[in-house]
Amino acid sequence: FLLLALLRFCCLGLAAARAPGVLKEGLAHRRRAKVHDYSLPGNPFYLYDDTNLRRQSISGVAPVLYFNFVAFLILLSFLSLLLLLVGVALPEFSRGEDGLVPLPQALPKKDLGMAKMVHAVALYAVCFLAVANWMYNQDWRVKVDTEEEPHLRNYALVAEGFPKSARSPHEVKAFFESILGFEVEGVSIAYDHIEELAFVEDRIARAVEKADTHLGVYPSELSGLEGHVGDSQDGYVLDCLMCSGFAFVIFSREEDREFCMRRFAEIDRQIRQGSGGSVEEPGSDSENEEAQSLLLKTAPGRPRVARSGGGPGGPSRAVLFRGKFPIRVGHAPEPCGIQWHNFVVRRGMKVVRVAVTLLGALLFVLVIGAVMFAPAVLYEMSFANLEKPSVEQFWLAQMEKGVVAASAAMGNRLLIHMLRRAAAASGFLQKVNEDSVFAICAYCTCVLNSVVPLAIAAVVAAVDRVTVNGPLVVSWLFQVHWMCMVVTELCGCFVPSWRYWSAYFWVRQSRYASVREAEPLLTPPDFPLATRYVD
Repeated sequence: FLLLALLRFCCLGLAAARAPGVLKEGLAHRRRAKVHDYSLPGNPFYLYDDTNLRRQSISGVAPVLYFNFVAFLILLSFLSLLLLLVGVALPEFSRGEDGLVPLPQALPKKDLGMAKMVHAVALYAVCFLAVANWMYNQDWRVKVDTEEEPHLRNYALVAEGFPKSARSPHEVKAFFESILGFEVEGVSIAYDHIEELAFVEDRIARAVEKADTHLGVYPSELSGLEGHVGDSQDGYVLDCLMCSGFAFVIFSREEDREFCMRRFAEIDRQIRQGSGGSVEEPGSDSENEEAQSLLLKTAPGRPRVARSGGGPGGPSRAVLFRGKFPIRVGHAPEPCGIQWHNFVVRRGMKVVRVAVTLLGALLFVLVIGAVMFAPAVLYEMSFANLEKPSVEQFWLAQMEKGVVAASAAMGNRLLIHMLRRAAAASGFLQKVNEDSVFAICAYCTCVLNSVVPLAIAAVVAAVDRVTVNGPLVVSWLFQVHWMCMVVTELCGCFVPSWRYWSAYFWVRQSRYASVREAEPLLTPPDFPLATRYVD
């Protein structure tokens, strides 16, 4: 396979380029998409050898936390190794000249048990203190970044509770300004465009292409050759997009944002505590009836109570959207973490989707562990009982170890990829929530994939009154983890290279490709922080 892929790329490289201009602009866009040092003239790249990612924030606080985590794991591994070597050397100090390494008898044999207990307590205490210190440093870095660095989320709030027909940002903006008494910077409504996702992405790409050609980023000859047909239908499609119930409100000052939080918290408290008022039958604007009934403590299908100023403790109709929809506001995430395509009117059960996928992954681990990996562990147990194995038996056992370890490592990669796609399809509104759920599920699944064969083999061996000894367990886990590291690094090098060169030669050999089509293919992928944490 690798030889055929290499021959394919060699043949494509020898062929003449059909779109050199498009390829040049696509590579320029790839260069612009990478992280630059915007504090220096010319916006150069960060120097590879002089950039300390553990201390310097080049793309937010997340990479800083990740590389601090990697440094902590390395330090903890060396520290644990040193303490374990001390534990191995303790019996030698009690044997004196009779040991494998002649040493002075500094530890009496009667105190060896107590020394081992003190060593074990010291080992766990040092590891606990190291973990506590790392957690404190991570929390301190997050606090420093939150307090000292400017963030866009400090000037925005997310509002929830709008009906499907609230499609006008001007109406939502006028509603907030009437309650707050000052002008807000802007409003961005989260539309339900999941069924028109391809249409929206295509129109955004065309708008960016038009802006780039007008600004002279690249000549208009390299843009899309086909004319934009159906312009008259765009307005009709956009008018059919419904509001998902969420809107993001942008403020010019942090003080205005805090005042809005307090004002709507007071309104929400009045809605919960107030009673009385006139009764309104739900009209055509009450598409979000079930959600609003939960907010107003009524049942779906029953008349909705519209708060009026005459009710004791209840708010007036002016603080309700369109006089009957209560709006709640909360802290907004960073714009880069908002997944706009997951904002829909009728949302599915994220917990059910993630749980079903996790149960399927666990079932897959149990079946594969019982059918493939547990017999391999039993074979290693039987091979260990051989006093004088032959050369063929020895090499056969080593080959089986390698094949089983590689299969377990590849299984981990497949499980991670499956859980990654399941988490992306679950409809999380924030990227951080999706990554957190994926990291927890993937970590538990990979650990079980490494441990379940040992547990199944121990259960099967217990029937014949045989136990899985400690050296066998350590050997199995070391082989699996070592092979996981090798497979992870190979996939991390091979897969991005394959995608890049495939896109490179596709753009190079395509006669009718435009820059708009080449840019997404040549754009470097995001750094997979959640996957790297699992690895």
